[in-house]
Amino acid sequence: MLSEPISKVEGEMYEINRKELLEKIDEFEGAPDYYQRKRIKVKSHHGVKFAYTYLREDVEIPQGQQPLKVWENNADYKVQKVNNF
Repeated sequence: MLSEPISKVEGEMYEINRKELLEKIDEFEGAPDYYQRKRIKVKSHHGVKFAYTYLREDVEIPQGQQPLKVWENNADYKVQKVNNF
């Protein structure tokens, strides 16, 4: 995600209680060198919550760039990617 709000983002939230798993996800996402993990407010089916997301703060958005709005819900694929990282 980019820190500049240009559209609504739909996605998934997971509760992660293990520090070592969060560190693996940071490495997978390239944090802190490429993305920065930030705590943000999100609107969920259960109200407003706080969650971490990965933001890219040092990028210029090309004029006319359309945001990606489709997030494929394939949890098995995502877990496999993290486990194989």
